[in-house]
Amino acid sequence: MKLTLTPDELNAYYGELHAANAAFNEHYPGDSSDRQQVHTVYGGANLFKAAFAGKLGEVALKTLETYAANYQVFARVLGLPGAETLPTSPIEIDSLTRALETNPEQVREVKPAAWLAFTVYKRVLKKLQSEPIEDNRIDFEDGYGNRPDDEEDGHAMAAADEVAKGMREGVLSPFIGIRVKTFSDECKVRSIRTLDLFLTRLAEQT
Repeated sequence: MKLTLTPDELNAYYGELHAANAAFNEHYPGDSSDRQQVHTVYGGANLFKAAFAGKLGEVALKTLETYAANYQVFARVLGLPGAETLPTSPIEIDSLTRALETNPEQVREVKPAAWLAFTVYKRVLKKLQSEPIEDNRIDFEDGYGNRPDDEEDGHAMAAADEVAKGMREGVLSPFIGIRVKTFSDECKVRSIRTLDLFLTRLAEQT
C-alpha cells in the first residue's frame, strides 16, 4: 500500500488539527443541557405581531377540532399503536372517556392503547393552548425578500416594537429572534443595518 505523506508531515498536520479542534471545543463544548426548541416557525418581518404565536395556536386548535375532534379519531389519523381497537360509537367513546378522566391508571392496565391515545391527545391540546410555537423567527431574508431601504428600516423598528409589546404582555414564544440577510458583500450593509435598528429599538422599548 503506497502513501504520499511522510510521518513528519502527518505529525505536522495532526498538530494543526489538534490545535484547531481544541479551539473549536473551547467555543463549542457540545450540546447544551438547556431546553432546546423542537421546531421553528419563520414568518415575514412585515407580518409579525406580538400576538402571532397565540393566533397560530387558535388556528391549530380549530384545525384539530375539525379533523380530530376526539382522541379516538386522533389516534386513527396518526396511526398510534392499537388505534384500531378503540371504540367508534359515541356512547362507547363517552364511557371510555369518563373512565380515563376518573381513573386513568386503571384504564392504562386494561386498555393501554386507549390510555396512550387519550394522554397524547390531551397533551397536544394543552400544548396548543399554552405554547403552540416554541421558536419564532422574524424573517428579513427569503421570507421577506428585497425591499427599499426605508421600508425595511420601518419593518425592523416595527418588529422591535411588537417584540417589546409581547414581552410586556407575556405572549411571545419561549424562543424568539430575527433572521437577517446574509453578511455577504452584497448584503452586509443592509443586514447589519437591520440588526442594529432592531436591537437599538428593542433596547429603547425595554
